[in-house]
Amino acid sequence: MIAAILASTLLQAPTMETWTLTVGEAKRTAQVYKPTKKSEGAPPLVLAFHGHGGNGRNAARSFNLHEAMPEAVVIYPDGLPTRTMRDAAGARPGWSYLEGPGSNKDFAFVDALIAKAGTEFKTVPSRTFAMGHSNGGGFCYALWRFRPDAFAGFAPTAAKGSRYAGPVKPFYIVASRNDTIVPYAEQEASFKDMVARMKMEEKGTKGRITQYANPDGVRMEIYIDGGTHAFAKDSVPGMVAFFRSLL
Repeated sequence: MIAAILASTLLQAPTMETWTLTVGEAKRTAQVYKPTKKSEGAPPLVLAFHGHGGNGRNAARSFNLHEAMPEAVVIYPDGLPTRTMRDAAGARPGWSYLEGPGSNKDFAFVDALIAKAGTEFKTVPSRTFAMGHSNGGGFCYALWRFRPDAFAGFAPTAAKGSRYAGPVKPFYIVASRNDTIVPYAEQEASFKDMVARMKMEEKGTKGRITQYANPDGVRMEIYIDGGTHAFAKDSVPGMVAFFRSLL
């Protein structure tokens, strides 16, 4: 009996595998966790984008979404060397969202990942989500504009991006008041602009989360803490609950 229980536990332990895809002329990689818990219908799919200078393995350790949402397929993609305002030489990996969709290597990578997940796990857009931190959070906003139909909702953290102004979509936004990399004032201006654009009305608060909804029932939640630019790990339970509420 004990051996059977241990075997069952081991089978349910999350294990990571690396996908390697050819996108254009580039070899792209992503770290993938398969579901360890069944869900009704197609499994949820979460694409989780690291910040500039990071990678998928580190993002998996930091975000830990595969543990928090075991019923989901969770993909932690690896970025390529990308120029940013803080890395003019483009020496470190990240995500490009300043180019249009036709020339952007990262949009094509996302398309390929979603297609592969659909083939292997039967995932569907109505149960697919994007989250990301810092540069990865900015990339989520770009996906909102350029790939809105591929996702059911977005969860950018430590980022700003209302200027992308995609269609009305559910958002779970994470911001920290002592962020000096993406100053809180700029993040606040961004999410306030989104609240206005999407005609959101405040519905109440729950701990650090302020809840909004528009007249059509589309929801937004904004998590604010007193942290810095580091990923706010305490925001993950609320993020996962938000994703689950959209299923």
